Amino acid sequence: MPLLRAAPRPPWPLRRVRLTHTKPDLRGHDMTTETTPHPYFTDKARATFAESGGDPDLTADLAAWAEAAHGRDDVHGVIVALDGTIVAETVHIDHTYIHGPDAQRLGLTYRELGMALGEIKRVIGQDVIHLKRWELTRGAGKFALQGHRAAVESARESAAEASEALRSTTIAAVHAGVSEVEAARLAGVARMTVRSWLGK
Repeated sequence: MPLLRAAPRPPWPLRRVRLTHTKPDLRGHDMTTETTPHPYFTDKARATFAESGGDPDLTADLAAWAEAAHGRDDVHGVIVALDGTIVAETVHIDHTYIHGPDAQRLGLTYRELGMALGEIKRVIGQDVIHLKRWELTRGAGKFALQGHRAAVESARESAAEASEALRSTTIAAVHAGVSEVEAARLAGVARMTVRSWLGK
């Protein structure tokens, strides 16, 4: 009777990236808590992954990796599967290479990025994207700018509505017998503004 052997564990994913924060509690013991990535890194990861053909909703690990890699000089970039899984890190020494331990874990024949990408795709069974660290840690992302534009538009619309409400209320007050000077003082505008609203 043949011995049953467990199937080998697949060489990926590299890891789930966790951001942790350690601080002393009231008794002086270190407490480690898990945190979520800063919105800057989340927005940047979403934008960069989307521009490379990935789904921006699958970037939680990538955002955490970007925040953790922000202050590091020992990595050049990261290989990400299309499902958002971090597969390997890259280093740059004259050329870009797969990080040594990652290349061993994946069983790669070649470490040079161009040759290794095809082999990584074959090993993990899906397409991968190489993203450079600076793409994920510098500048404003598309999603952050869209959010800012939406907030500015909303504020502009609210301001226009408030301005119109102030104008119409001031005109109604003057027509009800309030003096132009008093209406201007209550509205916080110049008397000339009130006169222009009245068409004078």
